[in-house]
Amino acid sequence: MAMINCPECGKEISDKAAACPNCGCPINGSAATNTDRSEEAAKFIDLAVKAIQGQNSEQVEKYCQSALEIDPKNYRAWELEARGLLFQSTLKSNKIMQAIGAAANAVNYAPDNKEELAESLYTSIYENITGLLNIALVQMPLMYAPNFVAQCMNYYGELLAGIPCLSKQKIEFELKKFDDMDQTSKKAIMPKKRLIYAAHATKPGWAEQYKTLLKQKGII
Repeated sequence: MAMINCPECGKEISDKAAACPNCGCPINGSAATNTDRSEEAAKFIDLAVKAIQGQNSEQVEKYCQSALEIDPKNYRAWELEARGLLFQSTLKSNKIMQAIGAAANAVNYAPDNKEELAESLYTSIYENITGLLNIALVQMPLMYAPNFVAQCMNYYGELLAGIPCLSKQKIEFELKKFDDMDQTSKKAIMPKKRLIYAAHATKPGWAEQYKTLLKQKGII
């Protein structure tokens, strides 16, 4: 097996991959065979599940990538990759956007129960962002905290707009929650507690920014 660069995204991948596991671009050559490797892919999925249970993020990503090289539309591999990427997230080096992308692929390729899967993945990534936000608000020195708070708040918007098949009711509920978060922060006295409100400076509130993003993507 040799490693080549994907002609679409440039990521290094196996020359035996049917398609790029990162962007889904079909790969020409020896990978384009009709050999049924579904059992092999299933074994990688099982290994990824065990790695998830052990919170071994590097192994999760490795096994999911192996499964996706065999079947780039394997929604379960995309789902596990999204969840595994969350283990690697820190304020200074996180994989939130990659996790959102993997989650979107999982929902798009899922054969059924798309809305249920979308909400489950949304919740997992939301909780991860919230954990990072709390670290920024509680543990980071005030001179560094604003940038990290703004980063986390922007991630919330990307998440809400990036996960397909969320119900209208769910989106409305989340927008109301973010508006309440903004208003509560606005009324706070302590500098740390005002950071969520202060982070958008002269821009519209976070909920309004998220609405604009959702409209741009044709979601609402």
